[in-house]
Amino acid sequence: MFTDPTTYQALFYFLVIKPGITIGMTVLLVVLVPASYVLVLPAPLVLRLVRRLGIWQANVAVEGLYYAVS
Repeated sequence: MFTDPTTYQALFYFLVIKPGITIGMTVLLVVLVPASYVLVLPAPLVLRLVRRLGIWQANVAVEGLYYAVS
């Protein structure tokens, strides 16, 4: 099992790529979301942006797993 190189591709994704994406998005959202609620007007736009970022992150995860398996 561990001699197959595809085993390590998913592990590499979850240990190297995903934490970078998650930390970057967390810092960005911690700054943007409270500011948008204080200003009220950009709140719907920021919430749509957060939703799109979540969908993008999910797609990156699926691609990482898909390419690791195939």
